[in-house]
Amino acid sequence: MRPLFDPTLQNSAEDESDDYMVRPFRNIVAKYNRVASDLFELSDLDSCDVAIVPVDWEHVRGGAKLVARPDRELISRIRSFAETVQRAGKPVIIFFASSMSHEPIPIKGAYVFRHAMFRSLSSDRDFAMPVVIARDIQKEFRSLTFAPAPRESKHKISFCGLARPLRNSERLKSIPYLGYTLLKTGMRIPSPYLGLILRKQCLETLERSPLIDTDFIAQARGVYLVRDKDKISKRESYRLPFVQNILDSPYHLSLRGSSNHSFRHWEILCCGRIPVYIDTDCGIPASDFVNWSDVMVRVDQQDVSQLIEHILDFHNSFNDSQFRDAQEKARCLWEKWCTPHGFASKLYKYVERMSAP
Repeated sequence: MRPLFDPTLQNSAEDESDDYMVRPFRNIVAKYNRVASDLFELSDLDSCDVAIVPVDWEHVRGGAKLVARPDRELISRIRSFAETVQRAGKPVIIFFASSMSHEPIPIKGAYVFRHAMFRSLSSDRDFAMPVVIARDIQKEFRSLTFAPAPRESKHKISFCGLARPLRNSERLKSIPYLGYTLLKTGMRIPSPYLGLILRKQCLETLERSPLIDTDFIAQARGVYLVRDKDKISKRESYRLPFVQNILDSPYHLSLRGSSNHSFRHWEILCCGRIPVYIDTDCGIPASDFVNWSDVMVRVDQQDVSQLIEHILDFHNSFNDSQFRDAQEKARCLWEKWCTPHGFASKLYKYVERMSAP
């Protein structure tokens, strides 16, 4: 595939860290740019297949905070670049790797790869993309055992992360949030605290069931995605038990946090385990090309009361050998579609869809 880049736009972006422990959501463009030269033949406008804006739109919008100051000069330059490309009849791709990536962007006709999108609010020009994990967990923790978990008669599911009751202050904050996002985007965006509500509901449902063996480590405060460098050492101390918790069970609960996607979902697949995925109208990467139902239990948020039944149905559809194969396939799909190289190497499939008459 022959893409076109505008290096002047890339130079406008801030330097992206390679360490997801500091900036976990903001390395997709930097990672993409590093593998691009090995995968693609960079080209001029006349002969290119696609044009790629080489800067994360989160930087363009002014960061990940709800109220941000967009870089209007950079937006104008990107708009000019996109219009030039589109007049030549070529598609334009923009990456929006952010907790706010459900927002519309002011570049008409662009194809946008997003983290935190809502399917029901998206167009056919929006694509979900996986969170890029900077480090392969199996290489990061070589001392741990990543062999497939056995298929037990009593199903075991784990979870390690922020899970607590919603505070009254958070309930009050939800009201202006809903109003502000509706005014700004024209979309009815759920509260950022929906993830906490669902986590509590799911954990209680699972713990009550005599058919499920649970291994939950509930934290009262978020420690895994803090941005303060002074707290990184504290988070590192939680990293090992977090990964071990995933490995100790064949199933791990996967659902949104403050934004509408799950970072842990890709860590579960990376570990070769099966996500019990609570679907909150999320975008699912490569869903047109991969049958993710083979390697995850998918439960609509409206059906959480039937969570146990969904797990049992999935579990009982395998024999021992097939269950082991499903875990190995989860890891394989992560490698093929969700690593920086895997994601970038499959970009041509999306471009073919964009270019189809």
